[in-house]
Amino acid sequence: MGGGNAGNIRILASDKISFDGVSSRDGSPSGAFSAVDSNFFGKGGDLDITTGLLSVTNGAQLVTSTLKKGNAGNITLNARDAVFDGVNSKGSPSGAFATVDANAEGKGGDITIKAESVSVTQGAQLAANSRGRGDAGSISITTDTALFQGFGSNGLPSRASSAVETGAVGNGGNLRIVAGRFNVLNRAEGTVSNQGSGNAGQLKVIANSINLDNQGKLTANSANGFGGDIILQARDLLLLRRNSLISAISGGQDGNININTQFLVAFSQENSDITATGFGRTAGSNVVVNISKPGGIFGIQYQPQLTPNSDIVATGNIIINNFDLDPTQGLFELTQTTPDPAQQIALNPCVKGFGSTFTITGRGGLPTDPNKILSSDNVRVDLIQPVPSSVSSTSTTQKHASQKPPVKQIVPAQGWIYNEKGEVVLVAYDPTKTGPQRQQPAPTSSCAAVK
Repeated sequence: MGGGNAGNIRILASDKISFDGVSSRDGSPSGAFSAVDSNFFGKGGDLDITTGLLSVTNGAQLVTSTLKKGNAGNITLNARDAVFDGVNSKGSPSGAFATVDANAEGKGGDITIKAESVSVTQGAQLAANSRGRGDAGSISITTDTALFQGFGSNGLPSRASSAVETGAVGNGGNLRIVAGRFNVLNRAEGTVSNQGSGNAGQLKVIANSINLDNQGKLTANSANGFGGDIILQARDLLLLRRNSLISAISGGQDGNININTQFLVAFSQENSDITATGFGRTAGSNVVVNISKPGGIFGIQYQPQLTPNSDIVATGNIIINNFDLDPTQGLFELTQTTPDPAQQIALNPCVKGFGSTFTITGRGGLPTDPNKILSSDNVRVDLIQPVPSSVSSTSTTQKHASQKPPVKQIVPAQGWIYNEKGEVVLVAYDPTKTGPQRQQPAPTSSCAAVK
C-alpha cells in the first residue's frame, strides 16, 4: 500500500467532445476517469473539459473518486451545450460523478458546469455523493436553460444530487443552479440529502422562471441530522403542475423553504405540494413566500396537513409577504353619514313642475339618435294651410280659434298628451286651459304629461 495523488485530466476541443456507451473490451462505461485506487491513499485528480458541445450518452461517465483515503477530485465543465442522456444495457447511468467510495474516507469532489444549455435526461445523473466517511461535494450549474427530464430504463429519475448515502458518515453538499429557465419534468429531480449520519446541504435555484411538471421534484431530506434548506428565487414565475413537489423533510431537525417570486402558481386539483416538516432548530420547519409586486399566489394554499389538492404544509410557520404592495391603493374613504335611499330614487317624471323636462330641438322632428344632431334631409310638415304673407301666423291662429272650422279644414295641434301606450299624441285643444273647448278625452294612462 502506497500514497500519492492521482493525476489531473484536461481536455480541450473547439467543436465537440462525445462519450457514448460502454467499452467494447470489458463492457465498462466509456468516459474519462481520475481516481485514487483502493490500494493507495492521496488526493484524487481533477477533470477539466472545455468544448463546444459536450455529449455524455448511453451510460458513458465522467468520474473523479477516492476508493481509499483522500479527497476526490473536482469536475469542471465549460461548454456551449452540455448533454447527459440515458443509461446503458446494464442500467448504469450516463453522467458526471465525484464520489467517496463505500470503503473510503475523504471529501467528495465538486462538480461545476458552465454552459449555454444543460440537459440531464432519460435517467442521466450529476452526483457529488459520499458512500463512506466524508462530506459529499457540491454541484454548481450556471446556464441559460437547465432541463432535468424523465427517467431511465433502470427506473431511476434524471437528477442532480449531493447526497450522503445510507450508512455513510458526513454532511451533504450543496446544489446551486443559476439559470434563465429551469425545468424539472416527468419525475426528474434536484436534491440534497443525508440518509446517513449528518446534515443535509442547501438547494438553491436562482432563475427567471422555475417550472416543475408531471412529478418534478426539488427536495432536501435528512434522516437524522439537520434537514437541508431550499431557497428558490424565481424572478417571474414558480409553476407547479401535476403532482410536482418542493419538499424539505427531516427525520431529525427541521429544514426550511424560502421562496421569492412574482407569481407562485399551481392548479388546485393537480395535487402539487410545498412541504416542510421537521423539529429542532425552531418550533418546526418553516415556509416563507415573498411575493413581489404586482404578483400573487394562485391555486395553492395553506393546509394543516396534506390533502388531494395542492397544498402548502409546514410543522412550523407559513409566512406570506407581499412586498411593494400598498394596501390603500385603489381604496376610497367612505362618508360618515348613511345616505337616505328615498333620496336616491327618481321622482315621477310625468308630474309637471318637479324638474322633468321634454325638449324638442330643431324643426322637422327628432334625430334618430339622441346623441346626433338633426340631419340636413329633415323636412318640415305644416299642419295648417299656408296663409298670405301679410297676415302673421299669430293673427291667423287667433282667427281660427274664434271661428268654427270647416268640416274638412285641418285643425292645428294645440298641445300633446301621452296615451295609454306611452305614445305622444297631438291634440286640437289646449290641455293647459279650462273653459269651453272641444271635449277633452281623459287619458287612460296614469302618466299623462302636459305641455
